[in-house]
Amino acid sequence: MLKAFFWFQVALLATLLTGCATSYPWVVIEQAEPNPFVGKNRFYITPIDYTDLRIGSKTEDEYVADKDDESAASFDEDKEAVGDRFHQNLVRAARQSGLKVKAKKKKQAAGASLFRELALGKSVAPPLRHRAFLGDVAVEPEPKSEPPTDAKKPEPAPRKLSAEEEFDEGVDDADVAEGPFVIKPHITFMEPGYYAWIAKSASVITMAVQITDSRGKLLDEIEITYSWGASMVDAASGTRYRKISDQLGRIVAQYLDHRTNPPPD
Repeated sequence: MLKAFFWFQVALLATLLTGCATSYPWVVIEQAEPNPFVGKNRFYITPIDYTDLRIGSKTEDEYVADKDDESAASFDEDKEAVGDRFHQNLVRAARQSGLKVKAKKKKQAAGASLFRELALGKSVAPPLRHRAFLGDVAVEPEPKSEPPTDAKKPEPAPRKLSAEEEFDEGVDDADVAEGPFVIKPHITFMEPGYYAWIAKSASVITMAVQITDSRGKLLDEIEITYSWGASMVDAASGTRYRKISDQLGRIVAQYLDHRTNPPPD
Protein backbone atom coordinates (compact mmCIF):
# COMPACT_ATOMS: atom_id res chain seq x y z
CA MET A 1 0.00 0.00 0.00
CA LEU A 2 2.79 2.41 0.96
CA LYS A 3 4.70 1.49 -2.18
CA ALA A 4 1.66 2.20 -4.35
CA PHE A 5 1.17 5.55 -2.61
CA PHE A 6 4.85 6.38 -3.18
CA TRP A 7 4.62 5.77 -6.93
CA PHE A 8 1.38 7.77 -7.07
CA GLN A 9 3.23 10.73 -5.59
CA VAL A 10 6.08 10.33 -8.10
CA ALA A 11 3.62 10.27 -11.01
CA LEU A 12 1.79 13.33 -9.66
CA LEU A 13 5.04 15.27 -9.25
CA ALA A 14 6.12 14.38 -12.80
CA THR A 15 2.78 15.60 -14.13
CA LEU A 16 3.08 18.89 -12.26
CA LEU A 17 6.64 19.46 -13.46
CA THR A 18 5.61 18.77 -17.04
CA GLY A 19 2.74 21.23 -16.73
CA CYS A 20 5.11 23.88 -15.39
CA ALA A 21 7.47 23.57 -18.37
CA THR A 22 7.80 26.87 -20.23
CA SER A 23 6.05 26.96 -23.59
CA TYR A 24 6.83 29.50 -26.30
CA PRO A 25 4.72 30.74 -29.23
CA TRP A 26 7.27 29.48 -31.77
CA VAL A 27 8.58 26.15 -32.99
CA VAL A 28 12.36 25.82 -33.23
CA ILE A 29 13.49 24.38 -36.57
CA GLU A 30 17.20 25.01 -36.08
CA GLN A 31 19.21 26.65 -33.32
CA ALA A 32 22.94 27.38 -33.33
CA GLU A 33 24.96 26.09 -30.40
CA PRO A 34 26.79 27.51 -28.63
CA ASN A 35 24.39 30.45 -28.65
CA PRO A 36 26.02 33.20 -30.81
CA PHE A 37 23.50 35.87 -29.77
CA VAL A 38 24.23 36.13 -26.04
CA GLY A 39 24.96 39.74 -25.11
CA LYS A 40 24.46 41.02 -28.68
CA ASN A 41 21.91 43.66 -29.54
CA ARG A 42 22.17 44.66 -33.21
CA PHE A 43 20.05 43.11 -35.96
CA TYR A 44 18.96 43.99 -39.47
CA ILE A 45 15.72 42.72 -40.99
CA THR A 46 14.84 42.13 -44.63
CA PRO A 47 11.39 42.63 -46.19
CA ILE A 48 8.96 39.73 -45.85
CA ASP A 49 9.47 37.04 -48.49
CA TYR A 50 6.28 35.59 -50.01
CA THR A 51 7.92 32.99 -52.27
CA ASP A 52 5.76 29.85 -52.75
CA LEU A 53 2.98 31.36 -50.64
CA ARG A 54 -0.10 29.18 -50.17
CA ILE A 55 -3.44 30.85 -49.50
CA GLY A 56 -5.77 28.23 -48.15
CA SER A 57 -5.51 25.34 -50.61
CA LYS A 58 -4.36 27.54 -53.52
CA THR A 59 -1.13 29.06 -54.74
CA GLU A 60 -0.98 32.84 -54.69
CA ASP A 61 -1.39 32.98 -58.49
CA GLU A 62 -4.49 30.76 -58.33
CA TYR A 63 -5.93 32.81 -55.48
CA VAL A 64 -5.43 36.14 -57.26
CA ALA A 65 -6.74 34.76 -60.57
CA ASP A 66 -10.11 34.14 -58.92
CA LYS A 67 -10.36 37.78 -57.80
CA ASP A 68 -11.55 40.83 -59.68
CA ASP A 69 -9.14 43.73 -60.14
CA GLU A 70 -10.33 45.55 -57.03
CA SER A 71 -10.05 42.48 -54.78
CA ALA A 72 -6.62 41.62 -56.20
CA ALA A 73 -5.39 45.16 -55.52
CA SER A 74 -6.85 44.98 -52.00
CA PHE A 75 -4.88 41.78 -51.35
CA ASP A 76 -1.66 43.47 -52.48
CA GLU A 77 -2.42 46.31 -50.05
CA ASP A 78 -2.99 43.76 -47.28
CA LYS A 79 0.41 42.16 -47.94
CA GLU A 80 2.15 45.53 -47.86
CA ALA A 81 0.38 46.46 -44.61
CA VAL A 82 1.34 43.10 -43.07
CA GLY A 83 4.99 43.82 -43.86
CA ASP A 84 4.90 47.37 -42.52
CA ARG A 85 3.12 46.50 -39.27
CA PHE A 86 5.25 43.41 -38.66
CA HIS A 87 8.46 45.42 -39.00
CA GLN A 88 7.20 48.36 -36.94
CA ASN A 89 6.02 46.20 -34.04
CA LEU A 90 9.23 44.17 -34.12
CA VAL A 91 11.38 47.32 -33.99
CA ARG A 92 9.28 48.80 -31.18
CA ALA A 93 9.12 45.65 -29.04
CA ALA A 94 12.82 44.91 -29.55
CA ARG A 95 13.72 48.42 -28.45
CA GLN A 96 11.90 47.85 -25.17
CA SER A 97 14.26 44.90 -24.56
CA GLY A 98 17.34 46.99 -25.34
CA LEU A 99 17.76 45.54 -28.85
CA LYS A 100 18.38 47.53 -32.02
CA VAL A 101 16.61 46.26 -35.12
CA LYS A 102 16.74 48.17 -38.40
CA ALA A 103 14.82 47.37 -41.54
CA LYS A 104 16.18 47.47 -45.06
CA LYS A 105 15.06 50.42 -47.13
CA LYS A 106 12.04 49.69 -49.28
CA LYS A 107 12.65 50.34 -52.96
CA GLN A 108 10.56 53.29 -53.98
CA ALA A 109 8.38 52.87 -57.03
CA ALA A 110 9.18 55.13 -59.97
CA GLY A 111 7.32 58.40 -59.64
CA ALA A 112 6.39 57.78 -56.00
CA SER A 113 8.49 60.66 -54.68
CA LEU A 114 7.14 62.96 -57.40
CA PHE A 115 3.55 62.02 -56.50
CA ARG A 116 4.27 62.59 -52.79
CA GLU A 117 5.73 66.05 -53.42
CA LEU A 118 2.80 67.00 -55.62
CA ALA A 119 0.38 65.78 -52.96
CA LEU A 120 2.17 67.95 -50.37
CA GLY A 121 2.06 70.98 -52.66
CA LYS A 122 5.84 71.12 -53.02
CA SER A 123 7.66 72.44 -56.06
CA VAL A 124 9.03 69.49 -58.04
CA ALA A 125 11.34 71.49 -60.33
CA PRO A 126 13.31 74.74 -60.11
CA PRO A 127 11.21 77.72 -61.20
CA LEU A 128 11.63 78.79 -64.82
CA ARG A 129 13.16 82.19 -65.47
CA HIS A 130 10.36 84.37 -66.76
CA ARG A 131 10.95 86.88 -69.55
CA ALA A 132 8.91 90.09 -69.52
CA PHE A 133 8.40 91.53 -73.00
CA LEU A 134 8.18 95.29 -73.50
CA GLY A 135 7.42 95.78 -77.15
CA ASP A 136 10.23 94.07 -79.07
CA VAL A 137 12.69 94.23 -76.15
CA ALA A 138 13.00 91.22 -73.86
CA VAL A 139 13.77 92.05 -70.26
CA GLU A 140 14.80 89.34 -67.77
CA PRO A 141 13.95 90.08 -64.14
CA GLU A 142 16.94 90.35 -61.85
CA PRO A 143 17.29 87.49 -59.37
CA LYS A 144 16.28 88.31 -55.83
CA SER A 145 19.18 88.57 -53.43
CA GLU A 146 19.12 87.42 -49.82
CA PRO A 147 19.83 90.08 -47.19
CA PRO A 148 23.34 89.63 -45.75
CA THR A 149 23.60 88.01 -42.35
CA ASP A 150 26.55 88.33 -39.98
CA ALA A 151 26.05 85.04 -38.18
CA LYS A 152 24.70 81.65 -39.21
CA LYS A 153 21.84 80.16 -37.26
CA PRO A 154 22.92 77.17 -35.18
CA GLU A 155 21.74 73.84 -36.54
CA PRO A 156 19.18 72.09 -34.34
CA ALA A 157 20.33 69.00 -32.45
CA PRO A 158 19.35 65.72 -34.13
CA ARG A 159 16.09 64.32 -32.84
CA LYS A 160 15.81 60.70 -31.72
CA LEU A 161 13.83 58.68 -34.23
CA SER A 162 10.68 56.85 -33.27
CA ALA A 163 10.25 53.19 -34.21
CA GLU A 164 8.15 54.15 -37.24
CA GLU A 165 10.66 56.80 -38.42
CA GLU A 166 13.56 54.41 -37.95
CA PHE A 167 11.69 51.85 -40.04
CA ASP A 168 11.04 54.41 -42.78
CA GLU A 169 14.66 55.57 -42.75
CA GLY A 170 15.94 52.03 -43.04
CA VAL A 171 19.38 50.86 -44.07
CA ASP A 172 21.08 50.18 -47.37
CA ASP A 173 22.24 46.79 -48.67
CA ALA A 174 25.83 47.73 -47.82
CA ASP A 175 24.86 48.33 -44.18
CA VAL A 176 23.17 44.94 -44.02
CA ALA A 177 26.30 43.26 -45.34
CA GLU A 178 28.33 44.83 -42.53
CA GLY A 179 25.84 44.02 -39.78
CA PRO A 180 26.26 41.22 -37.26
CA PHE A 181 22.94 39.37 -37.75
CA VAL A 182 20.18 39.47 -40.37
CA ILE A 183 16.53 38.47 -39.75
CA LYS A 184 14.78 36.98 -42.79
CA PRO A 185 10.98 36.58 -42.40
CA HIS A 186 9.13 34.37 -44.88
CA ILE A 187 5.34 34.00 -44.89
CA THR A 188 4.50 30.56 -46.24
CA PHE A 189 0.77 30.28 -45.54
CA MET A 190 -2.23 32.59 -45.19
CA GLU A 191 -5.83 31.62 -44.51
CA PRO A 192 -8.24 34.53 -45.10
CA GLY A 193 -11.09 33.17 -43.00
CA TYR A 194 -14.54 34.73 -43.24
CA TYR A 195 -17.36 36.31 -41.27
CA ALA A 196 -20.97 35.81 -42.34
CA TRP A 197 -23.05 36.47 -39.21
CA ILE A 198 -24.09 32.90 -38.50
CA ALA A 199 -20.83 31.35 -39.72
CA LYS A 200 -17.24 32.45 -39.27
CA SER A 201 -13.68 31.21 -39.57
CA ALA A 202 -10.43 32.68 -38.24
CA SER A 203 -7.62 34.10 -40.34
CA VAL A 204 -4.22 32.42 -40.02
CA ILE A 205 -0.65 33.32 -40.97
CA THR A 206 2.35 31.00 -40.78
CA MET A 207 5.75 32.66 -40.82
CA ALA A 208 9.20 31.09 -40.94
CA VAL A 209 12.01 33.29 -39.59
CA GLN A 210 15.68 32.67 -40.31
CA ILE A 211 18.51 34.52 -38.59
CA THR A 212 21.87 34.49 -40.37
CA ASP A 213 25.26 36.04 -39.82
CA SER A 214 26.48 38.84 -42.09
CA ARG A 215 27.84 36.30 -44.59
CA GLY A 216 24.46 34.56 -44.89
CA LYS A 217 25.25 31.49 -42.77
CA LEU A 218 22.07 30.16 -41.18
CA LEU A 219 22.16 30.26 -37.38
CA ASP A 220 18.56 30.00 -36.14
CA GLU A 221 15.24 29.20 -37.74
CA ILE A 222 11.81 29.24 -36.12
CA GLU A 223 8.23 28.92 -37.32
CA ILE A 224 5.25 30.82 -35.93
CA THR A 225 1.57 30.21 -36.65
CA TYR A 226 -0.88 32.80 -35.36
CA SER A 227 -4.64 33.10 -35.86
CA TRP A 228 -7.19 35.86 -35.29
CA GLY A 229 -10.88 35.09 -34.88
CA ALA A 230 -13.46 36.64 -37.16
CA SER A 231 -16.09 38.86 -35.54
CA MET A 232 -18.32 41.79 -36.34
CA VAL A 233 -15.47 44.13 -35.38
CA ASP A 234 -12.91 42.21 -37.46
CA ALA A 235 -15.18 41.18 -40.33
CA ALA A 236 -12.62 41.97 -43.08
CA SER A 237 -9.78 39.50 -43.60
CA GLY A 238 -7.38 42.41 -44.17
CA THR A 239 -8.11 43.70 -40.66
CA ARG A 240 -7.38 40.29 -39.19
CA TYR A 241 -4.18 39.96 -41.21
CA ARG A 242 -2.96 43.27 -39.83
CA LYS A 243 -3.64 42.28 -36.24
CA ILE A 244 -1.86 38.97 -36.74
CA SER A 245 1.16 40.78 -38.17
CA ASP A 246 1.30 43.01 -35.08
CA GLN A 247 1.54 39.89 -32.90
CA LEU A 248 4.10 38.24 -35.16
CA GLY A 249 6.38 41.26 -34.78
CA ARG A 250 6.13 41.10 -31.00
CA ILE A 251 6.75 37.33 -30.95
CA VAL A 252 9.91 37.62 -33.06
CA ALA A 253 11.14 40.39 -30.73
CA GLN A 254 10.44 38.05 -27.81
CA TYR A 255 12.50 35.35 -29.49
CA LEU A 256 15.41 37.76 -30.02
CA ASP A 257 15.26 38.70 -26.34
CA HIS A 258 15.14 35.01 -25.42
CA ARG A 259 18.31 34.32 -27.42
CA THR A 260 20.29 37.44 -26.52
CA ASN A 261 19.37 37.25 -22.85
CA PRO A 262 18.59 33.55 -22.29
CA PRO A 263 16.79 32.48 -19.10
CA PRO A 264 18.84 30.49 -16.57
CA ASP A 265 18.71 26.71 -16.96
